Amino acid sequence: MFSPIAPARWFTEPGFAGPGDEVSDAQRSLRLRFWVQPGLYVEGLQDAILRLNFSYGAGFRRDSLLNVLINGLFVRAIPLNEPSGATLLDYKLRIPAGMLRSGPNQLEILPMLVPAETGWCQLCQAENLLLTVYGDSTLELPPMTQFARLPDLELWARTGFLSLRDPEGSGLAAQVVDASPDAAGAAWTLLARLAQISGLPLYRAEIGADPDLKDRKVVVIRAFQDLDPEPKAAAPWRLSDAQSFADYGSLRTIAEAEIGGAWWQHSLARIQDWFETQIASPRDHRVRVLYADQILRSCARRRY
Repeated sequence: MFSPIAPARWFTEPGFAGPGDEVSDAQRSLRLRFWVQPGLYVEGLQDAILRLNFSYGAGFRRDSLLNVLINGLFVRAIPLNEPSGATLLDYKLRIPAGMLRSGPNQLEILPMLVPAETGWCQLCQAENLLLTVYGDSTLELPPMTQFARLPDLELWARTGFLSLRDPEGSGLAAQVVDASPDAAGAAWTLLARLAQISGLPLYRAEIGADPDLKDRKVVVIRAFQDLDPEPKAAAPWRLSDAQSFADYGSLRTIAEAEIGGAWWQHSLARIQDWFETQIASPRDHRVRVLYADQILRSCARRRY
């Protein structure tokens, strides 16, 4: 993990980083880790712009290239087919913004370097397979707004959103209602995980049975059946022994308002839509929650 406030740096497998990072046949990749704000939303078809400044040696075979990946997905290949080598400045690549994700991201440059002279009973010389990506290469992110449909436990587990307003935890409070060792251990484990995401100790976070809750996001830690009615009613979960539901806001869909009446009224209503915005009504969907032991039992019954 790395801190969202730490500057993004190029690094290779051994962890070398400097003004120009050299990648040879032995060092198989060059990576850039960077942080994107949680709940990112990019309007329209916009791209991130990668501007590379790099040099490569002579004597490469014509199928040598650089593969560019974002979060493990292929973006583009850069051919390295100049026989005498080259220095390329401000080489621009466009990365679709949809390939970015909230929280940690990784840009990877994977060189595939092949010597020009290869064959049976020939000396395969690879000392010239050198590539340098200069440290003044840049990655420019598109303009973004913050939009998230909550609750989103996957987003929370990856970025700490909304619990982590800042890396020091100044907007976070963990209220341990139950004084049992299990509850205390769960609270410290939770804070340790959020500290891993932040990359810094959460020394400004409040924790205790009666912490300061003013202007803070509160995480209440207690067995669900023992929770007070107020936080239980506010939770997006409906848990019971018989059946459990999650009322996710992200599963609310917008349905067009129904138009009643005769066929000619339908036509008039469609003409009216040209001038007026149709009022939409939300529909709620309920989702069944399965616990791990239920899934395991289901899989066990299918074994032969």
